[in-house]
Amino acid sequence: MPDTYDVIVVGSGSGGGFLVGEIAANASVLLLEAGADYSGIPNPGTGVMQRRKFSTQINLGTYIPSGLDSPAGKAFYAHPMYMDQSNPFTATVQREPKIVGGGSFVNVGAWLRPRRIDWDGFTAETGVQDWTKALFEPHFRRAERILNVHRDLRENWNPASVLYEKAAIALGIPIFETASNRKHCIFCGHRLNAGMPCKYDSLMSTAITQIPKAQASGMVLLDKATVTKINITNGKATGVTYVRNGVTTTANANDWTPDHAVMSATKDQLKALPQFKYSDYN
Repeated sequence: MPDTYDVIVVGSGSGGGFLVGEIAANASVLLLEAGADYSGIPNPGTGVMQRRKFSTQINLGTYIPSGLDSPAGKAFYAHPMYMDQSNPFTATVQREPKIVGGGSFVNVGAWLRPRRIDWDGFTAETGVQDWTKALFEPHFRRAERILNVHRDLRENWNPASVLYEKAAIALGIPIFETASNRKHCIFCGHRLNAGMPCKYDSLMSTAITQIPKAQASGMVLLDKATVTKINITNGKATGVTYVRNGVTTTANANDWTPDHAVMSATKDQLKALPQFKYSDYN
C-alpha cells in the first residue's frame, strides 16, 4: 500500500465520504475513518445482514453512550449540546457517529444545508472568498439525489406513501408532500427514532453509495484508523499521522494545491476534474 496520495480524506460522512466518490476516478485517494466498516453495495428494501444487525443494535441502545459525559459508545462520540448555555439542564446528547459513512449512515444522508450567514462564517474562517450558497446549491441537489433524501417524483413514490395519500384524501384529511416519500422505503417504523440508520438500505448513506464507487476506482479505505496529527510544513498540510491496530503510520499528500490544501482548490483545478460541471460554477 503506498504511503503518498494525491488526496487524503479524514472522516467518511456526508462531507468526506461524498467527496471521495467525486474525485477517486481522477486521483489517488486515502480515506481514513475512526469507526468500523459496514459499507458495501446497497440492497434497497431488503438490506444486508451486517447493516441490519448493526442498525438493530443501535436502536436497542447497545452502542449508545451511557450519559452526557460518556464518550465510550462503540459507534459514537458523544458530548452535551446546550439549548441554553446558562442552564445545564437543557443539555441533550450530540452524537457524532464513529463508523464508515459517519452521520450519513446513522442519519441516512439527512443533514442541514448551511444558511447564507454560515457561508460568511466559512469565508471568515478559511479566507476562501468565492464559496457561496448559490454556487454550491446544484451540488447539494445532486447529493440529495444520490443519497435518496430528496422529494422524489410522484411516479417513484413508495407504495406506502401512495396508500397513505389515497386514504387521507378519502377521509378528507389535508395532505402535503414531504421528503419521506422515498422510492424504496417500506415504512418499517425503525426511523421514527431519530438518529437511527435505515435497516433496509432504502435511505442511502455514503457507505453504500459514494464510498463503494470510490473503491471501485482504486481508493484505499482504512477503518478503525484514528488520526493523531495533521502534519504541517510551511503552513500547508502535507500529510497525516494515524494509529490503526496499534501501529502508527504517516501518510503523505502530493503537493498539487495552492495555499489551503484541497479546501482552496481553484476553479481552474476543479474545471480539470471531469465530474465537476464547470457550468455550475458560473
